[in-house]
Amino acid sequence: MEEKDWDIQDAIDAFERRDIQEAFDLFEFGANLGNSTAKARLGEMYQHGVLGLNDPARAVELFQEAAKDGETSAMSSLGYLFATGTFVNQDLNVAREWFSKGAELGDANAQCDLGRIYREGLGVPVDHHIALKWYEKAEVQGNAEARFRLAEMYEHGEGVEKDIRRSLALYMSSAEDGCPSAQARYGAILETGIYLEADHRAAVEWYRKAAYNDFPYAYSLLGNMYFSGQGVEQDYDRAVELFRKAAKAGNPSGQYNLGLCLLHGLGVEQDLEEASHWVLHAAQQNHTDALVHAGKFALQGIGIPKDPKQGFEMFNAASDAGSVEGIRLTGYCFENGVGTEKDESAAFTYYSRAALSDDASSLFSLGACYEYGIGTEIDYPQAIKAYSTSAQEGFASAQFNLALMLINGIGIKRDLDIGRQLLELAADQGHEGARAALLQLPPLGQKPH
Repeated sequence: MEEKDWDIQDAIDAFERRDIQEAFDLFEFGANLGNSTAKARLGEMYQHGVLGLNDPARAVELFQEAAKDGETSAMSSLGYLFATGTFVNQDLNVAREWFSKGAELGDANAQCDLGRIYREGLGVPVDHHIALKWYEKAEVQGNAEARFRLAEMYEHGEGVEKDIRRSLALYMSSAEDGCPSAQARYGAILETGIYLEADHRAAVEWYRKAAYNDFPYAYSLLGNMYFSGQGVEQDYDRAVELFRKAAKAGNPSGQYNLGLCLLHGLGVEQDLEEASHWVLHAAQQNHTDALVHAGKFALQGIGIPKDPKQGFEMFNAASDAGSVEGIRLTGYCFENGVGTEKDESAAFTYYSRAALSDDASSLFSLGACYEYGIGTEIDYPQAIKAYSTSAQEGFASAQFNLALMLINGIGIKRDLDIGRQLLELAADQGHEGARAALLQLPPLGQKPH
């Protein structure tokens, strides 16, 4: 090919019709001619390993050359590399500089990325007003991702007055323009019925659109629908297939869900070792439910060697992330000296925190602390209060303990009939202690000696 015959649009057209080899050849030819757009597009092909190309240094070199020539897309690409530490040492200040250069020159992707820098406080103080400004500039140019970010800000009232109607309109517009994040979010709104009437079938269709765009989280969301049979016919096999796609793409929800399917043998043969593998991967990304399950695996040796210390650390991490179960299980470890030094005072503190959510299991543990003086003074009225709330939620152990206090008149007026009723409720749930206690009670209508 001669220089006069080359045209950048021919290269772009080849790429869009998925004639990747021709696109590469044309971009490379143009890059050798010094065309900055060709350099940037060729850099992207090296960045993503197209055609098996794996030359990070060449990608960075091409982006730098194109950026120096004023190619804004290359500036945005360099910003991404430095922001994520891809091919280069992570440097948020350098990333911001490249995004700023591209943004000031009008590149919508750079404007959107610069908005994220300020919205999330990446290397700078969080500033929602600056973020909003750059998102709006990118959105005006038709950037669907920026429109999605604006929808989030209007939904949560970040830098603007909260406006759900405006948020929904932006989500819908972004989703219709093909933004997978918006498609997944709009699907979730329809699935949960928040803001709009629930429509599971429509939610499934939006999740499918996002999955078609290869959005990892959408695979997990769609998998949930197949697993539960919402909007589609229940299909565990299909759910596992989707969870596996999400998991392999690095999505923590997909990893966690796949782990649970493998743990219980749902849609796939039970495999405790692989289950722990995926749950641990999700836990490493701070997925709170995965942290809790990973802690249980470590405590019980499920799929991995027993490691009480690791279990405690996992529970503690889940606790720090706000998981009620993580808080309660951290208390359990302190109470029993599992994976850490025994500290009943700390156990009481953690149980008290968890019980604030009215979690039945946590309320039971708190009640036991008050009944037996674990980490606090014995306080029967407080024990009865905690047990009663837990028992009302159907927690069998709380029903059993409260029943014994009533039958024996511990901290409360003796009441054999209510005690019996509570024991029967607990026994119906398989509580062996309650079944044994019922056998010791006198027959109905007969007073105890």
